[in-house]
Amino acid sequence: MTTHQDKAIWELCRQGFHGTAAEAEAAWSKGQGYAPKEPLPLAREVIELIRIANRECRTRTAQARHQFAQDGRFVQAATPDF
Repeated sequence: MTTHQDKAIWELCRQGFHGTAAEAEAAWSKGQGYAPKEPLPLAREVIELIRIANRECRTRTAQARHQFAQDGRFVQAATPDF
């Protein structure tokens, strides 16, 4: 998890939203973005942390997909034709 994701989870727990924090952590751990199911009375700073955490999650997922695609081409190119 990234620093922003950790901070967002900590802030959610600190404000009493333990279930929401668990949902966010589960989503980010799977490489998915997170949005609360219902509107929450969160400070702008916490909302911004969640936005940043989601953006970081999308970036990491895109990087992993790109790396996988490169590795796939390498393996395919290195496999001899019989």
